[in-house]
Amino acid sequence: MIRARSLLVAVVAGHVVLSGVHGMAHATIPVAVPGWQYGYAAVVIFVAPVAGAALVVRNRPVLGGWLLVVSGLAALGFEGLAHFVVSNSDHVSAVESGRALFGSTAVLTTAGNALLLVAAAWFLQRGDGERDATTGGARLETATE
Repeated sequence: MIRARSLLVAVVAGHVVLSGVHGMAHATIPVAVPGWQYGYAAVVIFVAPVAGAALVVRNRPVLGGWLLVVSGLAALGFEGLAHFVVSNSDHVSAVESGRALFGSTAVLTTAGNALLLVAAAWFLQRGDGERDATTGGARLETATE
């Protein structure tokens, strides 16, 4: 279980680093987006994954794992739509100066979101999510056992 948690925390760290690099691309090119998008990104792409990883490490793997699944899905949908589907100032085709940097970091951060989602789902699926501090670390009994 410790390896699974460590792997999940490493995925979260990678996700945060990739997202930070993409955020720096936004700032240096610059790519202007509405204020609500900055707020959404801050919560869903940075705060929620870090909080989820902290919960996993602090013996709340169910809650932390689910927070990571939800934030990964929300980030993937948001960045996928904004960068590749919906026509807006954040779409890779709308960026003139620095398009290669912006486009490559958009692909990488979107892939990082997908990896976060898959890793969190894997973590919960493998059964580590059945152990929680609320049960004293004991495995939760289910009706099928």
